[in-house]
Amino acid sequence: ATVGLSIIATIEEIELESNPVLNSHSIKKYFGGGISPGDWQQIAQASGKILRDMSNFSLAKSFAELWFKGSSKRESDFAKATKEFVQLKNDYKHDRGPKTPLEFEKSSNTLQKLLDYCYDQLSFFVKYPIRLIQKIDIDWQTNESIFDTLVFVGDHQGLTQENINYPKPLPTGKLFITAKTDFWISLYPFVNVQYCSSCKFRETYFVDRWDSSKTILKSFERGHTHENDDDALLVADDLNYWLKTKIGA
Repeated sequence: ATVGLSIIATIEEIELESNPVLNSHSIKKYFGGGISPGDWQQIAQASGKILRDMSNFSLAKSFAELWFKGSSKRESDFAKATKEFVQLKNDYKHDRGPKTPLEFEKSSNTLQKLLDYCYDQLSFFVKYPIRLIQKIDIDWQTNESIFDTLVFVGDHQGLTQENINYPKPLPTGKLFITAKTDFWISLYPFVNVQYCSSCKFRETYFVDRWDSSKTILKSFERGHTHENDDDALLVADDLNYWLKTKIGA
């Protein structure tokens, strides 16, 4: 969902305020009180629907093909699988899930097959790596930027280091997805990198809640949170700025 929103934000001709799912009011409503898996699924698929017509933009096309079969309006198997994920989680949360050992085994097998299938479909990210810019230097001859980056691949902390040339400077400490060699798209503020205040490790966070009373960032790695601290409040300010500049909220 955050990748879809970030891609859309780079395409100036897309107007979102009239979109029933991705307008500023809807986005604020999703985050208020805590965003749900169903909300994330809806945002992601709505983003895919918008990007389906961007045939000259390979990353947008690849993202859209996750959700729809080719250029048609038919939902993909991936879209159906993510909806099934949401249904399984909601059933479990509301005590509608499995009750007996046999039901648990059957449900676990179904869930594992869905996970394996979805992870396989997400392999397109290998073609469009996500990088964290740690340090920037400027080549004195060409004026190109030289980035020291970490490549975010897999689910562990042993991230590959890469030294990359890029035609212009970009902010350090932010995550970017590589749309083209010379065109990177920022995933901030929806996905951000912070140091956990409790375990002191660098973790990757998404915005879990954002409203007038509380902002919560939750990490993908361990589920650790930043709640209304300086890091969370800075992301909240930048998210508000993102909505104003990208959607016109």
